[in-house]
Amino acid sequence: MDASQTTPTFEAPGLGRKIGVARAALAWEGLWPRLVPLMSFVALFIAAAHLDLFAGLDPWVHTGLLAALAIGFAGFAWWSLRDFAWPAREAAIRRLERDSGVPHRPLVAVEDKLAAGSSDPMAAALWEAHRRREAERLAGLTNKPAHPGLAVLDSWALRFVPVLALVVALAIAGGWRSDRMAAAVTPAFPPPPPVVANLWIAPPAYTGKAPVYLDMADKDKLLRVPVGSKIAGFVDDVRGRKPPLLTIDGKNTEFATVSKGKYQVEQVITEGKQIALQARGDEQARWRLHVIPDLAPTIEFARPIGVDKWSTKIEYIAGDDFGVKGVQL
Repeated sequence: MDASQTTPTFEAPGLGRKIGVARAALAWEGLWPRLVPLMSFVALFIAAAHLDLFAGLDPWVHTGLLAALAIGFAGFAWWSLRDFAWPAREAAIRRLERDSGVPHRPLVAVEDKLAAGSSDPMAAALWEAHRRREAERLAGLTNKPAHPGLAVLDSWALRFVPVLALVVALAIAGGWRSDRMAAAVTPAFPPPPPVVANLWIAPPAYTGKAPVYLDMADKDKLLRVPVGSKIAGFVDDVRGRKPPLLTIDGKNTEFATVSKGKYQVEQVITEGKQIALQARGDEQARWRLHVIPDLAPTIEFARPIGVDKWSTKIEYIAGDDFGVKGVQL
């Protein structure tokens, strides 16, 4: 029978945790010196933002600067972390033995296997006694704090300069300023010119009513117009990719293109409860609509027709919702 199958496993209480702590310490010692320059980069950027150093930059210059900083940070991060690897268990064991100051590497001895003489009972017994003795020494293993060694790598303590700059910038800015951080990462491009609409509704000529002009600021204003009125006008939208739409109760009428950025529309209103102007994919204005029907005129005799030798006298009463201009018999 193989000695590795008959030999018991010896392990001190908490040994796995100690190996894990040693492994984490090795990882921290390898990672922290690589992270400090990256964190310094970020700290300097935050300090510059709080000092409002990005204010007043041309938006295209600001965009190029942000792109250069992002590419530089990504490249620097890759260069710093390219050779980092999570420590192996064997390295953690050596670290734990070194921290504990125990000679002859007892952890390795406990985990070793008998290379030769496994069939010899005497050799197997001696090997088991040796492993048991080494296992007893494992109880004294201790972890020491991680030492990234930044003082050696940065003897001039330059790592504290970004921290100091950040503290000073925060003090000058009066604390954390989210508005300045947002301004630092958002180039101040001017807003696109607004959509300008010049629309009106012209009632039929027989009504004698004046045109109604539509103000984009009068959202949901109620417009009372006679049936058969004509809505017409122009829209200026130099940034629009598609012609605007005039919508009456969900029925769209596309503006005709007059020239680049200038559009025209003309539509007869027969019914509807809402008018909307859509441009750039959004609703730009909306008005409520009440269409006044055109009622039939009325006429009746006021009294019986009077007839004399030379004339006929007719008295009548005529009415129309938009007024009577004349009567023909």
